[in-house]
Amino acid sequence: LHPDFFRLTKEEEWVRFTFQGRIIAESRAGGEIAGASKHGHLYLERKAQDMDREDPSSVQILGFAQSICGTLYPPGIGADVCPSLNDGVSELLEGSSVRHRFIPVAAIYLPWVEASVREIKRAHKAGFKAVFLGPIREPYADLSLGAQGIWNVYEALNELDMPIVYHTSNRQWKDWS
Repeated sequence: LHPDFFRLTKEEEWVRFTFQGRIIAESRAGGEIAGASKHGHLYLERKAQDMDREDPSSVQILGFAQSICGTLYPPGIGADVCPSLNDGVSELLEGSSVRHRFIPVAAIYLPWVEASVREIKRAHKAGFKAVFLGPIREPYADLSLGAQGIWNVYEALNELDMPIVYHTSNRQWKDWS
């Protein structure tokens, strides 16, 4: 999506996705890093074919959950990664023949409220219809989704009439509070 910052490398045993040289996602060779369908995020036309097998009139949200870019990294990296990932979603949708099958949902870096509010406003102008929120992990595990310190995020979403899509990874279901 942004080759100066992101790299997807395939080794004999591992597939790794890195941001500025830091591993942000990995899987055993042959496994998928992201995407529930056979073709993942990056091939929208093929993903639409997968969707057609289930329901030809289906529509899916498209974006990266907060857990992908929000709280897996040391402070500051998520605030840089989220806008880049949102730009990547816009690039994927731009000119796609199946654009109408996908609803863009923005990633925000919730622990940094000011950056989140800026990204919400920027994403809204770019046509995003909602934002992802998800589990908050270290080093911000004590940050509650109801904390008064993040109310400015909710106020920005409310002003723009943007809903929240809450997404948890399948590995964290037991940690729901």
